[in-house]
Amino acid sequence: TLPSAPPPVHSVIFVAISGIALFHSLPSLHDIDQVATIQTFTSAVLDNDNQQHPACLAIARLTFGLFVLITTITRVLGKGMAPQPTYLPKSKLKAAPLALVGLRTLAAFTLWMWVLLGICFMLTGSIPLLHAIDRSDLISPWHLRLALLSFEVSAPCAFLVSTVVKYALWPHALKSNGNTEPFK
Repeated sequence: TLPSAPPPVHSVIFVAISGIALFHSLPSLHDIDQVATIQTFTSAVLDNDNQQHPACLAIARLTFGLFVLITTITRVLGKGMAPQPTYLPKSKLKAAPLALVGLRTLAAFTLWMWVLLGICFMLTGSIPLLHAIDRSDLISPWHLRLALLSFEVSAPCAFLVSTVVKYALWPHALKSNGNTEPFK
């Protein structure tokens, strides 16, 4: 077996050049601050006629964030799982069970995004809560920035994860052995 393998040099060069080129397109803190305002997080987008009270937004977002936190803790403290990946018939990889126990249960990208989505909902829920109880003075600019950036990352990743699971992982699992338990 191969104990470790560095990535191919051409891949490292590509990632480095892409990173340098894209670094200039990142928004500045000033640009982020133009969008990350208390008004952004305390008003509902689709409810123009009846403005939703910020406390209702806070309750909905914090409830979902709490749900994510509870399910994540339950998964980490639970018995774990040992999924056995299935590979294409001509693959040289050998299928072996993966022992995912404790924090290792969060190894999949899907679960990283689940946790990030929970953090996003907790951050975006705490802003209207503080606004509703007239404690907007406790909301720092970094709180607003992190809430916006966590949403900007978690929303597209949620679409990516949903698409890959529905159109790639489920069909492959159903064709190979019919076991969809790891995706539930």
